Amino acid sequence: MSDDPHHINRTFDEELSRLHDMLLRMGSLVSQQLDSALDTFAITHERDARAELMDGIAQREKALNDLERRVQEMAINLAAKRQPMASDLRTIIVAMKVSDAFEAIGDHCASIAEKGSALMHSAYRKHFTEIAKPCACAAQMLEGVVSCCRKWDESLALKVWQKDRDINALHDALLQEFSKFMVKNPNSISSVVDFLSAVKYVERLGDRLKSIVEALYYEADGEIFAPPPLKPPLKAIGKGGGKVAINKVGTKKSDANKSGNRAS
Repeated sequence: MSDDPHHINRTFDEELSRLHDMLLRMGSLVSQQLDSALDTFAITHERDARAELMDGIAQREKALNDLERRVQEMAINLAAKRQPMASDLRTIIVAMKVSDAFEAIGDHCASIAEKGSALMHSAYRKHFTEIAKPCACAAQMLEGVVSCCRKWDESLALKVWQKDRDINALHDALLQEFSKFMVKNPNSISSVVDFLSAVKYVERLGDRLKSIVEALYYEADGEIFAPPPLKPPLKAIGKGGGKVAINKVGTKKSDANKSGNRAS
């Protein structure tokens, strides 16, 4: 390899670009996984449709695992061989963290799909379409995260980070609603437990997306993310959580925050 510094820098930039492209590919696969996971709650008795969905999920899960491994290996090699400084080192560290989070989100989506598939013949299946509500919030979070991976947008990142509260509110509302449902319908206990497990995976998925936002914030600003003050927790309205409003919180530098962290 040439010792020309311009050639070395160009090669390094190309390697960082490939790292970034793999993360975007992981984000795209995770989005497809979430869509397919939700679809498992919509199919009824179509065996072919179920088999096709689960096969696609399995293939994407394998692709996600492979990409995560490649990102980790490339990041370690870049850190060891290139000895990057400052922002480039942060980019490498964050790539490792984001790839790990995307891989875990893919696992959660696969678990949601397994629960949806297992509930295909449940007599109470029509009630379980309620999972679409927290999944819709997760899909919006994921879309925002991928956008921030392409181009950092602090305002969007904060909205994405706060949207996890909507998922938590819907999770709590569904837990409360279906706990009462089980009391009234004792024969539903087994099915409802599986359903609530799927809802819990969606809640965990939101936590992972939050962690990606925090990592991207660190990459962009070189600071540990400090959550902005939030209004009191949102309350779910109506059966199954209903509609949940989104808090919109602006940001500014706080004179009181001597550490230089973000605050609103």
